[in-house]
Amino acid sequence: MRAKYVPPEFTCHTDDDTPVIVRYDYDEGEEQWFDARAGVGSPGYPGGVAITEVKIGDGEWTDDFTPLGPGWTDRIEARIEEKITEESQEHWEP
Repeated sequence: MRAKYVPPEFTCHTDDDTPVIVRYDYDEGEEQWFDARAGVGSPGYPGGVAITEVKIGDGEWTDDFTPLGPGWTDRIEARIEEKITEESQEHWEP
């Protein structure tokens, strides 16, 4: 039996203080690199957070973010990135 993937969750609120649970994907990105001997490399890409689904109040999980209003997902993605950065600094950097 394979283990079920459980996406990370972040708890926050809508602009009118309704509780929301957000599920998201995170990719830390990749630095640019090139190996001249092999002739391969990567142009690199920035990391980022992408919200995949939300649960507003006692509702069902959905990937429709329209009820949250314009710009809401961008603000929450930025907060999640800040949280990830803080935790990374606490646990991995001296």
